[in-house]
Amino acid sequence: MNLFLIVFAYLCYTICFLFFLPISFRIIFPLPPIISLFIILYYQQKNIFHFFQREKWNLSLTLFFTLIFFYLATERWDVEPYGMWDSWANWNLKAKSITAEFLNHTNVKMPMAASIHPEYPIGLPILIASFMILFGSWWIPILYTMQILFVFGTCYLLIKNTKSLMFKSITILILLTNINFLNIVSDLCADLLLSFLILWAISNLHNLEPTKTNSSIFFMGLQIASLSLFKFEGLAIFILFTPIVFIRFFIFQTTTVSLKKILLYVVGTIVPTILFLYFYNLTKVNGISDFSISSFSDSKTIFSQSIDKIPFIWIYFFEFHFHTWYGLYFISIILSFLSFDKITLATGFFLFSILIFYNLIYFFSSQNISWHLSTSYTRIHITLLPSFLWLIGKVRENSFSNILPKVLRFM
Repeated sequence: MNLFLIVFAYLCYTICFLFFLPISFRIIFPLPPIISLFIILYYQQKNIFHFFQREKWNLSLTLFFTLIFFYLATERWDVEPYGMWDSWANWNLKAKSITAEFLNHTNVKMPMAASIHPEYPIGLPILIASFMILFGSWWIPILYTMQILFVFGTCYLLIKNTKSLMFKSITILILLTNINFLNIVSDLCADLLLSFLILWAISNLHNLEPTKTNSSIFFMGLQIASLSLFKFEGLAIFILFTPIVFIRFFIFQTTTVSLKKILLYVVGTIVPTILFLYFYNLTKVNGISDFSISSFSDSKTIFSQSIDKIPFIWIYFFEFHFHTWYGLYFISIILSFLSFDKITLATGFFLFSILIFYNLIYFFSSQNISWHLSTSYTRIHITLLPSFLWLIGKVRENSFSNILPKVLRFM
């Protein structure tokens, strides 16, 4: 959680320099982050040392798999240095525009007109630009480094989740051998970041101890609300995740204490929510260009258009979930329900609700439905793969041995 707070604070610091402080202040931009980094390393050196000592085997295994991911990704980056076709248009072009305007000491304008999706959240381009500015130029290896760090974080959370070396390895090998996941690693879009943040959020939810700390609850609100700054799906996931957090509080504490914890969580969501609304308002765009309800003028139109789209959605649903993954996502959900652990069950329900949302949104597609599904369905669903693998590991580690006796007890 503290690591996320540092990154989020750095993001807010960058936003202040980009949009609110005078241009003359830009000369000092690198100094506070560098000084702060040295201060943090100095005062946290014991904790950092103990962390590396405690997690040395997990970190070593994570590094090994991350290097394999890096090698595979560079095979694509040698050919397509800016990743997939809309990575440049929607993310990196914005980041490069912000970087150039900042370093050239001109007013930073939101680079909306240059994008085919001006309404997309601007969090990732600002984060990319912040490191480019820190290095003093547009240096493309920074893009690759950020992607690899997201991969490292994803692998570490999956490896840390279970004690079995075999299960750790199988989990990562599933990701390594899946071309769709390798694509989001090398696409240089926001999908990998979103995938990592969802996994990090459910991991923190399980590790959260509501009876002991208030800061962790505040950080949880900050972290999950920040998803909205990187992708629109993140806003929906934030909304879907919040009830699960509330349930987590009420499981362990009295109603009065739980309400105090919920207030802390809500306070944590305020700054990311304000930033999301501020940047979205700057786009002067109503809604999302790929989705619209304006064409649904009456109930008959809604019904007829929905009926027409069902066969297309069903084809991609069945192909992805049962032909490609043999029901893995749904097996993990069922196992979480059978675990009889309330938090594991809540996590399964949360991921299931995301699946429902990811299919329902296509009923509101304003694009050709066949094209829209072919270009996005697999990509947005594969971002959930690490979370579903994590859920299976959690059930296996904590609950699987108790499932059969508890099922028999209810029979």
